[in-house]
Amino acid sequence: MEFKVICLQEPAFDKLIDTVIEYIKKNHSIQEPEWMTPDEAMKKLNVKKTKLQELRSEGKIEYSKDGTKNIMYKTASLNAWLEKNIKKTF
Repeated sequence: MEFKVICLQEPAFDKLIDTVIEYIKKNHSIQEPEWMTPDEAMKKLNVKKTKLQELRSEGKIEYSKDGTKNIMYKTASLNAWLEKNIKKTF
């Protein structure tokens, strides 16, 4: 059996993984939850807690807060922020 090795730079690998994830979601009816915890939101946006707080305070992402410290972030709002901040390639 012959093996071939394919080398990818990190940005190309990340793009490939994102494409595969989107393909699986689309073709297997896997949907994101409507709301995300702060940890999930930070992971999705690839930001730290302070940046998430900043986005929330500036009204750039939607959230819901109960009477205590529990905060949930609207997934559609996080997706919209990501789309708005896409940097086009040449």
